[in-house]
Amino acid sequence: MLSFSRLEMTTSTPPLPQELPPVVSKPKEKPSVQQSPEKKPSVQSLDLKKNWAQFIHSLGLEGIVRQLASNTSFFESIEQAQGLKICLRMDKKNESLITEKILHRLASVIGAGLGQKVFLEIQSSAAEGLQTPAKQRENELLMREKLAHEKVNSDVCVQEIQEAFSAQIDTNTVQLVDKK
Repeated sequence: MLSFSRLEMTTSTPPLPQELPPVVSKPKEKPSVQQSPEKKPSVQSLDLKKNWAQFIHSLGLEGIVRQLASNTSFFESIEQAQGLKICLRMDKKNESLITEKILHRLASVIGAGLGQKVFLEIQSSAAEGLQTPAKQRENELLMREKLAHEKVNSDVCVQEIQEAFSAQIDTNTVQLVDKK
């Protein structure tokens, strides 16, 4: 004889750790050009603006946090009493990467990398002119691919084979090979 007993299940979501810094994301209004007296541009802005891709790479980010950081472009940082406010920009098509939890994780890692408390603000904008680490990698890959096509087309042996057999190069089959 089989008997069944009633089983009750409850689930709960553990709260986020308290040490995570507050995050500001996706403001609806464009920021004003004027800055209030208590806010001053950070000296680190100059270095991060030039070296954002290198800085992001140096943090050793992984997964979705790396994706978010790689698809942002550094805009400015502002020293505030509560910590450093870093303003980033990203293409609207990548907005789905932004969640509060991921922003907290990114702010925490950037803060650790800079040695201070960091608050993030990410603004969506049009992709034109926005240089992100992901866009830079894509451009580098396209340039390497173009160079590979040029090398194949200018290779003497390939040209001789083309002449001898009236052959043509299928450019879709040319692939880059990384030598590591």
